[in-house]
Amino acid sequence: MMLVIVVPVSQPTHGPDVATAERPPDEGMRRSRRVVLVALTVLALLATLWTSLRPNLDDGWLAIGLPNPVAALVWFVLFVGLLLQMSSRVPAFAIGIAFLFFWPTPVYASMATMALHGQFVMERTRATVTAADAPREGGPAAVTFTFEDGTSERGVSLLSERFGSRTEYVAPDVGTRLDVLRDPTGWLPPRTAGSREGLPEGVGGTLLIALPGLLGVAVLAAASVSALTRRESFIMVAGRPATPDEVSPGAAAAGP
Repeated sequence: MMLVIVVPVSQPTHGPDVATAERPPDEGMRRSRRVVLVALTVLALLATLWTSLRPNLDDGWLAIGLPNPVAALVWFVLFVGLLLQMSSRVPAFAIGIAFLFFWPTPVYASMATMALHGQFVMERTRATVTAADAPREGGPAAVTFTFEDGTSERGVSLLSERFGSRTEYVAPDVGTRLDVLRDPTGWLPPRTAGSREGLPEGVGGTLLIALPGLLGVAVLAAASVSALTRRESFIMVAGRPATPDEVSPGAAAAGP
């Protein structure tokens, strides 16, 4: 009679912190949360635009034409989070370039909106300065314009002068007649016009000023699409160990 003893042999298993060659994609943040992230980022951009384009001309605190600092900080945090949620297929270099050049997108977009709206929507006219405040925090000055039809409206003076190596905004004297851009829709406050703004010869310069803002919006749109449609996020792939298949032959040959 033969006695057969069967000894179970355990199979080697991969620990939870060791990557396998056929590792399934890790989605990371849920799609619903990514939708919320994209929506909040867009809302933060719109908030910074609103505070820079529609400033309170009588509060005497924030510089005219700059975004509210709280809104700008919220935008910055959300924009960084959105970039980290982009697809792992996007090179790290491209994400770094997007952050380095386009985190000031609210400022670019504000300049683009002012330039395009001023060139193609606002009307160039003449007005007399009837009241002028001192420039605020190194920014433009709030003034009161009286137009040829007898109406008055609070607006912005972008007049500046050069002092040595510095260029500073200056308030116009009361009684000065200026070329002014006036918005027939009432969306933006009136402001002093540049030498070519609102004229046919100013189209080229307007498009050049608007280019960074348009590129910034395009980058935001691309980052949003990538974050919403990706399988794995950049931050998830960057934060986990590489599989043996992902290790370069040179590094594998070198060994520990």
